[in-house]
Order: sequence, then structure tokens, then C-alpha cells
Amino acid sequence: MARYVVKCDTCGQSMDFHTWGGNSRDRQWRADHWSHECDECKQKRVSQINEKNAEKNREEGLPLLVGSEKQIAWAETIRASFVQASSNLVVDSSTNYKITKLFKNTSASFWIDRRGRELNKLLEEIEDEEVEIKKDLEQKLQKEAELEATIRPETALSETVAYIFAEDEKICIEFPEKREDFRTLVKAHGFSWGNARWYRKLSITTGSKEDRISEIGNLLLIEGFIVRIFDEELRKKAIEGIYEPEHTRWIRTYKGKFSIKWKRYYEDFYAEARKIPTSKWDNPTVDVKSEQFEAVEDFANEYDFRFTPKALELLEEAKAFKKAQLIPSLKKGKESIKVTSTEKDFTPKEGEIDATLLD
Repeated sequence: MARYVVKCDTCGQSMDFHTWGGNSRDRQWRADHWSHECDECKQKRVSQINEKNAEKNREEGLPLLVGSEKQIAWAETIRASFVQASSNLVVDSSTNYKITKLFKNTSASFWIDRRGRELNKLLEEIEDEEVEIKKDLEQKLQKEAELEATIRPETALSETVAYIFAEDEKICIEFPEKREDFRTLVKAHGFSWGNARWYRKLSITTGSKEDRISEIGNLLLIEGFIVRIFDEELRKKAIEGIYEPEHTRWIRTYKGKFSIKWKRYYEDFYAEARKIPTSKWDNPTVDVKSEQFEAVEDFANEYDFRFTPKALELLEEAKAFKKAQLIPSLKKGKESIKVTSTEKDFTPKEGEIDATLLD
């Protein structure tokens, strides 16, 4: 390394110039022809640049930076370079939001730490930060909502929560714990296991989903299980046991016949249903031909069975069919001539041979 005394190009003040590499002639050429700037002039120039950039930033409406005087002066120039880079971007609503949030940062050290970085990288940081903030917020809101929706019985059998909800035409229960008492209860009320949850399909005979959610929620709470229902009204009904009880005795249709079905493990109407003429057991139902509609209707009235809409249609069709049948005025025909024949007594007398035994 060689040391030369040169003059500042701006103020003419003598200053040291250090250079290395090459031969002495190369080093001398650098001392004679390169631009030289003393520390005082350099500091003044940088301050002017920083002040100019600070003025630009103020014109852009950017907030004042926070930090030491020197940090702020440097950070204003760094921030201004990112402002310039942002003017060259194709901006959509999402990008515009990220840029706006980026330039709202008032920490001088923030900009200094990111000097020389690409603007796109800073925007990616903003996006990642937004995703994380959103994720944290969602988790917080989820916990608050779950807490509000969770009902705890006075004495809980398990800390696992039974989450009850409707999905499409099904009632579902998420309960990720194997318990025989839980399994027995939900299976007794028509639930099956599939896709890592308990579910029950809804139909015309099950009643509304609101009633079934309130009912199973109430039954689980009474049994001692923690229940989660997000619908406020249904949650209240489950607590207070307010719901229309499920009707389990139904008369449906099957292949043009009446099909009588009931909850077999709770009650038995087999004997009564089999008394209906033409009835036939077709597990798990008793099927009856439509012409016996009067007997089926009497059975339904006596034992509180309900007809499904299709069964009602079949009932009306059977009634109309009977009503339309021809009932003529019958006349009695002439009696046939009766011929009375006297049978002869072919019993052989004593000493005679039976005629049928003769040759």
C-alpha cells in the first residue's frame, strides 16, 4: 500500500490518499487522476443527499423516522431508494396494500438493516407477516368461539369434546376418543361411524336437523359428555332439552306395498302387524299389499304410526281404486234341476257269493 498527499476536489484541502496494487507508476496515476473527496466534504455531500431524500419522502407523505440523527439521515436515503423501486412495479390491490404497509414502518434501524435488499423480498416479508398475523388472529378467534360454544356438564365423564354439527343432509359428531358408553348411546340413536366421525343421515322420518342436534346434544350432556354446538339457539335448546321428540313408528312404501317399520330394539309390533291380511315379514319391516289399506289405516291409528308422503299417496290410490270398482246389481239365476238317484243294495245275501268276486 502506498500513501500520497492529494487535494480535495471540492474544497482543495490536502488529504491523505492510500492505494495499493499495481506498480508505482499505476499508483501515482491514481493519485493524480482519480477524484478525491475529504471526509468533511463527503459528510456534507451525504447529508445533502439524505436531506434531499428526506424531503422527497415527506412529499410522498411518508411518516417521520424514529432513531438517532445519523440513523435517520441514512435511513431516509435507503427508504427513498425503495420508494423509487416501487414506482417501477406493476401494482394490484394486494401489492399496493403491502407497499403501503411497508412504508408505514418508522424505525430507522428497520430500513438500515434492509439496505441493498430487493423490494420484492421486502414485500414477501410483509406477506409472510400478514399470513402469520392472520393465522394467529384466526387461532385466537377460533379459541374464543370454541369456548363460547362449549357446554360442560357438572360432572364430565371425559375431557374430550363432542362437536355436533350439520353437514349436507347429515348430523355429524366429532369425538376422537374410543368409549363404549359414548358408542352405545349414539348408535342407539341412529348414528354410524365413517370418515373419522359419527354421522346420521336425515330423511322425512327423522325430523328436522335442528331437533336432532338439540336432542343428541341434550342426551350427551345428561350422560356426562362435554358438547360443542356453535349455533347459539340450538345450544340453548340442548341445555334446556327443548326439541320435538323423534317419531319412530312409520309406514312407508316398498314395491307398491305398505312397509311398516318401527324401532325394533325399543318396542315390538310384529305380532300386531302380522295380523293384517297379506302381511309378510321382510326384515326389518312388515309389508302389506295395498288392497288392505283399511286394515293398515286402522293399525296406524291404533298404534300411532305415521304415513310418509309416498305412503299417503299409495293410501289415496288404494281408496280411489276401491271406489272405482264396479258394483253391479246382481240377479239370482235359475236353480239347476236336481236329480235324486236311489242306490241299490248290492250286499250279498247269506250263502251268496259277492258278484264282484265272480269270474
